[in-house]
Amino acid sequence: MDAVNRNIHLLLNSIQKSDVYRTYKKQEAILEKNPFIDAIVARYDDLAAVALSVARKMGRNVPKDLAVTGFDNDFISNYVSPTLTTVEIQKEEVGRAAMEALLALIRNEKLDKEISFAARLIIRESTEKNKNK
Repeated sequence: MDAVNRNIHLLLNSIQKSDVYRTYKKQEAILEKNPFIDAIVARYDDLAAVALSVARKMGRNVPKDLAVTGFDNDFISNYVSPTLTTVEIQKEEVGRAAMEALLALIRNEKLDKEISFAARLIIRESTEKNKNK
């Protein structure tokens, strides 16, 4: 694997998924202030979709100038352009484990086991290498 230096911005802020206008303005301000950013990793596919829109408005080519990835493989990841690279997890499995842990805490049971979940990286157009670069 080739070593790559990346200037990555993680979108892990407290903006709610439903507040699209604030999300858009915040991402726009971040990219204007930090033009060296060449990758965005968003905590939701919805936030990543907004990043695609911001990049387009600012004249940034995705994925040539800016790679964008989301998390959760929401339906929107297939319908934006370019299609969105994302990480898929089994939401039902995570929810079940969280409920079991919560019930154990309610029963004053000790929680000492580590819980991990499988994830799948789905590579789509928003991060594909540009062969002409």
